[in-house]
Amino acid sequence: MRADRTGWTVYDVGTGRPVILDDLVLTGISFEDADSLVNLLNTMDRQGLR
Repeated sequence: MRADRTGWTVYDVGTGRPVILDDLVLTGISFEDADSLVNLLNTMDRQGLR
């Protein structure tokens, strides 16, 4: 997760590219939303729920 011009972007550490979730690119979102999504995606990854 990194700050961008309009908010925060959630990145895929494997590809280095912004995460796309249901055709929505996770860029320019609030810090709180980005932080929550990072936590959720990391939890899903640990549980094998990609």
